[in-house]
Amino acid sequence: MLFRKTPAFAGLAVRHGQLSLMKLKQIKKDIMIEGFASANVPSGSLSGSETLYLVIKELMEAVDAKNCHAALALPASHVINKSIRVASCLNDKERDAEIRANMNDYLPGTDGSLYFDFVPMEQHENDIELQLIAARSLYVETYLRAGDMAGLKIKIVDVDVYAIARAIYFILPQNKRAESCVILDIDFSSAQLILLKNGKIISIYPVSLEIEDLFFQQIKRGIQFFSTIEKNIKKIILTGDLSRLEQLKSVLEKILPISVSYLNYFKQVSANPDFNLKNDSKYLLAFGLALRGVYE
Repeated sequence: MLFRKTPAFAGLAVRHGQLSLMKLKQIKKDIMIEGFASANVPSGSLSGSETLYLVIKELMEAVDAKNCHAALALPASHVINKSIRVASCLNDKERDAEIRANMNDYLPGTDGSLYFDFVPMEQHENDIELQLIAARSLYVETYLRAGDMAGLKIKIVDVDVYAIARAIYFILPQNKRAESCVILDIDFSSAQLILLKNGKIISIYPVSLEIEDLFFQQIKRGIQFFSTIEKNIKKIILTGDLSRLEQLKSVLEKILPISVSYLNYFKQVSANPDFNLKNDSKYLLAFGLALRGVYE
């Protein structure tokens, strides 16, 4: 959805039974954090607009985000990702029409209405590879209704991995942004490796947390797989609520041929000195979402 950039913009992140809201403001060329808050969502309420409305309203009051434009992130687990190819001669409007007309072929077995978007990935001789991203309308509209009831104007619906990648790209020093790197995003119920180059996601490799003994083997396989796509991977960056687990960094450094590091997430933005954000991973996703309105 196209909209005019506004001085203040909010990011609403949905992840693992928790909502996080961050409000950013652009002041000339600087970006300032104006507020942030998070709250747990009562179990079983993720499908009900009325309960979500109350939680979102509480967050908005804490952040002073009434009538603020915002971006919403859907968890990757609620999103369908698929690589497709269409004729390279098509423009964006024609690509949209092509996907709508052939949705059952691209995503067989997906009953019901879908919201979708696409991202150009690689140009070939006669066609172009697109990353098709889709989500069920019912799930999306639950959040849109709840936000509307609370007075939050949701203008963009995003996917969590893309918002995380956007935040990391913004945080990286400018002379490092063109380098290939891997993000290991690890939380209480999911983990994934994200191959990033020039701010674009090249590939995503899911990592299961169900079998602890296989966790590091999966990480090694994921890096090996990425190395077949991108030859010059420099480092792996740790993000997520569990990224600072004791010995995680040291073990990864032993088994991987690349450097392992953390980032100071909010070093490049201004904030009230009373804010104690430091490297609070639970706001990284909301931060990446809010950047959609004040930076891109």
